[in-house]
Formats: sequence, C-alpha cells, structure tokens
Amino acid sequence: MGACCSQPDDLGSLSDILSDLDDGASNEQVTFRVSQRVRCKDKGDAQWRTGTVTSADPLEVQVDGWDSAHSWDQVEAISGSTAAAFRVSQRVRCKDKGDAQWRTGTVTSSRPLKVQVDGWDRAHSWDQVEALGGSADLKPLTASCVGATPLRGAATAAEVASLFTSTGDAPTEQDILDCVQRGWWESATHLVRLAHDRGLAVDEMSQVLSAATRSRDEASEVLSLLRYGGSVGAHAEETVVACAFQWAQSEGALHLNVKFSSRIDGPVTVLNVDNEKVRLSERRLDFSATGRQKPKQFTLQLDLHGEIVPESSSWSFASVGRMTFTIAKAVNETWPRLLKDQSARPTNMHHWVERQASLDAEAKKSPPAPKPAAEGKADAKSAGDAKPADGEAPAADEKAAASVKPATGSGDKQEL
Repeated sequence: MGACCSQPDDLGSLSDILSDLDDGASNEQVTFRVSQRVRCKDKGDAQWRTGTVTSADPLEVQVDGWDSAHSWDQVEAISGSTAAAFRVSQRVRCKDKGDAQWRTGTVTSSRPLKVQVDGWDRAHSWDQVEALGGSADLKPLTASCVGATPLRGAATAAEVASLFTSTGDAPTEQDILDCVQRGWWESATHLVRLAHDRGLAVDEMSQVLSAATRSRDEASEVLSLLRYGGSVGAHAEETVVACAFQWAQSEGALHLNVKFSSRIDGPVTVLNVDNEKVRLSERRLDFSATGRQKPKQFTLQLDLHGEIVPESSSWSFASVGRMTFTIAKAVNETWPRLLKDQSARPTNMHHWVERQASLDAEAKKSPPAPKPAAEGKADAKSAGDAKPADGEAPAADEKAAASVKPATGSGDKQEL
C-alpha cells in the first residue's frame, strides 16, 4: 500500500523530469541565427514572448521592448517567418563572441545582417547584434546620454521636421549627421537651414561635411557604373581632358578662368568634379579632378613666366562647369606673357578680355603699387653712379623718373 500511495508522487516526479528533458531539447536540436524572429519563455511561464535572436552561441533572445537580451528555457522559430527584425539604417550595438566591449553602428544590410561600426570604412557580420533602446524602432535617448540626440527617436524622415519645430531646440551636428547617415537628404537639408537660422556655425560641422562628401562620392561611383556598366568597351575612351582656360593679369596677380571642357567656346563636359587636387609651386600650377557625371580626368599644367606666391593665392568653383584662380605674383609687374616657354602654349588658352578690361579700369583709378625694396635700391644705386657733366647740376632723379613707364596691363604689349 505504501508503494501504491507513493506512486503518484513518483509519476509526478518522472513527468517533471520528462518535461525538463523536452524543454531543454528544443533549444539544442534547432540552430538559430542572429536576427531571426522567435518566440521564447522560461519554464513555468504560461505566456510566450516574441523577440529577436541576438546571439546564436550562447543562444540569447532580446524580447521586443526590452533593453537587453537573455537566455531562455524554450525558444522556437516563429512559424512561416524568419525575417530579420533589423532594418537598414537602424542604429544597433554589436560584438563578436568573446569580446567584452559592445560597438555602436548602423545596419547596412538585413539579409545577411551586416553592421557598419561608427568610424569604420565598411560593414561586417557580427555574432551578437542588439537594437539600441531595446526595440527595432529606436527610443529617444535622454539628454544625459553620451552623444545623445533626440533625432535617434525618429523612425522615419517625416518625423524629423516636427521633432525640432515642436521643441524649439536647435539641431546639433550629430542630429544632422544622423540624417546624412540614414540617407534622409531632405531632412538633412531642413536641419542645416534650421541650425543656421538659430545661430549655429554650420560651416564648421566637419563630420557632416565628411559624411556628405563620402556619400556623394560613393553615389557618383554607382551612377558611373550604372551608366557605363563598368565596361572597358565603347565607354572606356580616353579619359584625360586638358582644360580650356582664359587668363588676365594685374600688376599683383594672375586671374584664370578654367572650364571643364577642351574648348572654351563649347559646352562643358561635366557640371561638377570630385577629388580635386591643386598644387602651386614657385613657378608652376598643377590641377586635376575627376568628372562627376562622366569618367573623365580633367587636368591643367602650366609652367609660368615668373615667380608666384602660393600661400597668397586662391581658387574656387565658379558657375557650373568652371573654376577660377587668383595667383599672387612675387613681384608687382606686368608680365609680357603667361608661360615660361611660349612654344608650349596650349591651343585652348585664351585672353580673358572682359576681366582684363575690368582690371585695367581698376588700375587707372588706383596709384601704382610700390616696387619691392630690392628694386628701389637698385634704381637708387644706378642714379647715384651717374655723374653729371662739368658745370651741370645733378639731375639723376629727374632722369630716372622720366624713364619709368606706367604698367597698366593694356599699355604694355603682351603675348598669349
């Protein structure tokens, strides 16, 4: 009888053991992958919870709405769906098995799941990935968080405009950077204007400029490949174009108008260029850039007639398809020609007639610039060495002054 009375307890214990074996086996027989959607629960829980696998070994699941991932007694794949819970452009944290430190980054691909860590050049797969804020849709970070930005609480670009309009806050550089990294260009433009209107120095936002430039260059490369197929056939024609240009001069500087075309009177080959490189040395100008709309390399190489001052010179992009140079001369004087060797004159080099007329008009209104001290001493020495004839008063200064001709640009003869 005693044995009979104890049988229910034994059966109950056996039932618990079998139940434990079943529960434990479910996780061992199925292989889960990071980003897989699953349901999970612990022993004794009546309710299943849905979440996302953040680590396959050991198996950990981050329940929707929770701040971190945990191990569970039972995990099952959601029937009919193993879609990734992460979306492209989502902010997450990630690490590999054995790493102690989490890294923050952005999802660049959901199938397969890849994350580009902040500051890294490319995206990678990771053993563990978790959404920042504890869910697929990011929660706003508090102001006390390091690097916090309210923009990270916006799930769509449409939410960005109202985000700052309602609070009256000025967007930070990080806010604008988030828009750029997510590809929300309209929102980024809106925030830059808003930041400027509220007194922020947007021209000093170097991180935004760097990210936007990188995106522009990468998009340009994709467009080129789409247009030309990456082929080496019909679209692989000669890619180097010697830029046509015009030039004018004042006593103190050279002025160049450079066109992204081989002809000064023809249409521009491209509207914009990237990867521009300018090098000015004592007597030389070197310029190169890559066309944004076409796979062409634009160059300009000039050996100059006289010495220049690179650190006092400047250049800038002008109207579409053009750029200008203002090159400071080492000596205030009118050059008889632009180039050191006239025989090396490019066929697409021209006088900048309109600019020259403007410079000549300015020169007539202003007194001539003083010559460098070395020239003044040389003139004084020449005048001092001249001896007057017997009985005549020295008049070296008057004669020297009478021999000097004004240099106005149009009065002296110049060669192209």
